[in-house]
Amino acid sequence: MLRSWSVRVSFLGCLLSGLSLFSCATVDTPFEGQKLPKPQSPEEETKTVVGAVQGAGDAPADVKDLLSKAADAVFDQTFGSSSPDAERPGRAACYRAGCLHHVIYRDLCVALDAKRAAIGIPNARLLDWPGAIYKTPGVRLADGRLDVTWALLVSDPQSDRARLEALLKPAVPEKPIFRPEVCRRAGSADIGIKPTAPATASVATPATPQVNPNAPRTTK
Repeated sequence: MLRSWSVRVSFLGCLLSGLSLFSCATVDTPFEGQKLPKPQSPEEETKTVVGAVQGAGDAPADVKDLLSKAADAVFDQTFGSSSPDAERPGRAACYRAGCLHHVIYRDLCVALDAKRAAIGIPNARLLDWPGAIYKTPGVRLADGRLDVTWALLVSDPQSDRARLEALLKPAVPEKPIFRPEVCRRAGSADIGIKPTAPATASVATPATPQVNPNAPRTTK
């Protein structure tokens, strides 16, 4: 499951305290008596998470290729193929603790909608991944796009072989795929910016004269 902000901070605090990634992957609440760490910048948080996954070492040789294929398949079945809106520069990089996917989103709208597709749809294919899923905040690039890292964690890839193999096949029944073109059509409305309504010409309405009911009436 994707981690909420508070759990994410606790997870980072666990990593920064020097415990192993496998010990931290199951953290759901702050450690008793431990202060939450100072919030990291998107760049620092990405470096912490990527370093922890890579630091766990290489995936076992007999499942490394399966891990990579399963991570690619679950992304394709959730978000569709790599595209200019959500570009994946390469295949998932997999290690003993799981896989890393780097995705470059066109803008904040697409990035937020991708997160919604992953956690807001109960039967999203990504939720079939046999472990915790961690999404870093976006690092803004010079051209305005957002570079996001998704960490698909596993505790024991060899024990999860059957579940990983199942991800190589289409889901039955078929599950929805994220459609970034919805963001393109909606434009700025999806990121909280209200489009300015075009000005309309005002037409003066003639005032209705007030009638005094006590005034004497004249007849012709």
